[in-house]
Amino acid sequence: MEDLYYYSYTADIPATTTATLGAMLGTYSAIVIVFYVLLVIAQWKIFTKAGEAGWKSLIPIYNMVVLYKIIGLSPWLLLIYLAGIIPVVGYIATLVLSIISMVNLGQAFGKGAGFIVGLVFLVVQNMLDHNLIVKNKLKKAEMPFLF
Repeated sequence: MEDLYYYSYTADIPATTTATLGAMLGTYSAIVIVFYVLLVIAQWKIFTKAGEAGWKSLIPIYNMVVLYKIIGLSPWLLLIYLAGIIPVVGYIATLVLSIISMVNLGQAFGKGAGFIVGLVFLVVQNMLDHNLIVKNKLKKAEMPFLF
């Protein structure tokens, strides 16, 4: 009679599900590491070309401070990125600051208008892609039965 009322609160997850999730996490981690290494290499080259030490590209927030000094902007402007948590205003402020940064970066190295337009296009495209990904994740989290 006692067995009829026995409840188990543990989840029985099949080994295939665990292996699949592990493989997905491993693949995602490898992609993130590759992109981070490419970012560090690019910043290292930018810093050495500007006369700064390349190791400064390895420190996460300090590399942005050094980059802003190279392009002639105040490092205090990095605080505007904190406004990104404000829905519309933060997104616009971050977009404008990123565009200004890329224009100044192109000008700091004496590049032409075509190069600067390419940098700005990459920034805008990256921000739009990120915005769409976040919106899709929120949509799926709010109404998982529709997807």
